[in-house]
Amino acid sequence: AIALTAGPAYHFEPAWSPDGKRIALSFDAGDGNLDIGVVSADGGAVTRVTTDRAVDVEPTWTGDGSGLYFVSARGRAFHIFRHDFARHADTLITPEAGSQIQPALSPDGKQLAYVATVAGRLGTGGIWVRPVAGGAPTMVHYEEGEYRTKPAWMPDGTRFLFVSDAMGSNDVAIVSAIGGNAIRLTADGRDEYAPSPSPDGNRFAFVSNRAGATTLYVAS
Repeated sequence: AIALTAGPAYHFEPAWSPDGKRIALSFDAGDGNLDIGVVSADGGAVTRVTTDRAVDVEPTWTGDGSGLYFVSARGRAFHIFRHDFARHADTLITPEAGSQIQPALSPDGKQLAYVATVAGRLGTGGIWVRPVAGGAPTMVHYEEGEYRTKPAWMPDGTRFLFVSDAMGSNDVAIVSAIGGNAIRLTADGRDEYAPSPSPDGNRFAFVSNRAGATTLYVAS
C-alpha cells in the first residue's frame, strides 16, 4: 500500500476518476468542516473542491470526469449536488423532501442510483434511480434499511448490489435497476457490507466481520 495523502487532515471515501488519473475524496479541510477534494493518483497535495460551511461527503465522478456528484447537508436535510469543474459551480440534483444519500452512477453515465427517504416509512429509505438527463426518480427497492445500503452498479448497468438488513443482519443482495424482488447473495449471521463488483461482473468483493475482525472477502 502506498500513502497518497498525509495528515493531519482526515481523508476518506476515495473514488477513482474515469481515466484513473485522479481520486476524489472526502476530507477534514482543517476548519472543522468536511469537504470534497481531489488528489492525483500518484499522490500529493489535495485540491479542495467544495468550500461550503455545510458537510460535503460521498463523492462519485460523472461519467466523463468533468464533475462530481456528492452529498451535502446544505439546508435541513442531505441532498445530492453536482460540482462542475469548468464552472466551479454546484447544482442541486435531488430537490425532493427528505434526505438523499449514497449516489452511484450507472456504467453508461445515464442513471444515478441513491438512497432516499420514503414518506411515511421507517429506515434510511428506499433505493431510487433517476435519469441524469432529467426526469422523475423511480423507487426500485424498499426495506427498513440503514446507512450501509450503498448501491453499487453491476458492469452491465441492469442491476446493482446493495446491503440488505431484511433478515436481521447485513447481507449483500442484488436487485434489478427497474425494480423487482431482491436476491440475497450472502446469508451469514454476522455482517457483510461494502460490496464492489469485479469488472467482468462474475465476482464481487465485500467486507465481513464473520470471523471476528473485519476482513475483505471475494465471492462468485
